[in-house]
Amino acid sequence: MNPIIIACLILITCACASCSVDRVAYIPVTIPGDEIHNVIQSLPDKDLKFDISGLSYYHDKIYAATNIGLIMIDNDRPVALYQWRNQDPVIEGPWRDYLNNEIWIWHIGSGIMTRYNGYRWLNSALPKPTNSIYTRGDILVGFQIFSTPKYSWMVGGGYAWRWESATMNWQLEPAPPAPKGSGIRAVVPLGKSIIYIIREDILDYIPSNYAIYYHERTWQRRPLSKMVFGGAVVANDAVFVRARDGTLLSANENSIVTVATPGSCEAIASTSSGGLLASFINKGIYLFREGEWEMKAPYPYDSSEGEHWAYLAEDNGAICYATSSVPHLLGSEDKFMYSGTTAIWSLRDNKLIRINLQ
Repeated sequence: MNPIIIACLILITCACASCSVDRVAYIPVTIPGDEIHNVIQSLPDKDLKFDISGLSYYHDKIYAATNIGLIMIDNDRPVALYQWRNQDPVIEGPWRDYLNNEIWIWHIGSGIMTRYNGYRWLNSALPKPTNSIYTRGDILVGFQIFSTPKYSWMVGGGYAWRWESATMNWQLEPAPPAPKGSGIRAVVPLGKSIIYIIREDILDYIPSNYAIYYHERTWQRRPLSKMVFGGAVVANDAVFVRARDGTLLSANENSIVTVATPGSCEAIASTSSGGLLASFINKGIYLFREGEWEMKAPYPYDSSEGEHWAYLAEDNGAICYATSSVPHLLGSEDKFMYSGTTAIWSLRDNKLIRINLQ
């Protein structure tokens, strides 16, 4: 992304954040699914577009994080919109917590995360960084949950915390011996090791040096790539790392390789059976199995589709895909042009079907 646009987004994000810090309700307001259209239409077109920032399956339903709140979708139909804040309902996530069978969301600009166990919504404070504050860059990059049936971590601000179920608190993890100014971007288990993906430069949104660190008897380091980090998942007994330029890397304790792909990779997700699911621009949704790519669905857009962000989720063969329009700054003016499509798609009969939100 253009650095000028990023700088503007940082200012916008922080300006919004300062308006509603920590003002998060314990119980969300529930808006019926057939009224979501009206909420989207009420957004001021000139300044704000409907935006999706993540997907997850939970209890056979799809949950989508958006700038109007958390949307729940059942049988390809939006059935509810949950909002915790009237003036600033923007959230990120949702992230599956496989250890505790919950999902988590973060209320952008606040020090609060909310988790849902299928019955209750529970608020938790973000753990404080060792320097007691999060920077503007930390807020823009945000937070993320990485989870397995044995462990759950939260990563944000360059730190990693492990969830302690007994005390219901986040416990700071020891940082690998990376250079000063480095930051943790992901923590994922692989075999008997815990893999840390570390940015070894100061900035996140320009190509930076990355490495993986893991601990056996001593800390071990392997250089990964110079890139803008786009996400990481464990699948097929390896850690797959996506760079924002569409490159896909596979890493373990012994090797790091660039994966041959059908095209430019825009999103990755691990499947419930431990495989890798990926979306490729102008190609489609593919499953990576035994070194081969198997198409699950053709791309839902034609070649004229503009730049967008993409998200994937899978659960027992069910696949959901979402895209969100990318803002571009118009010259030196404080105005934006949006490219690409904002939409949620569900796989039916080997084809992606668009879910009607608007």
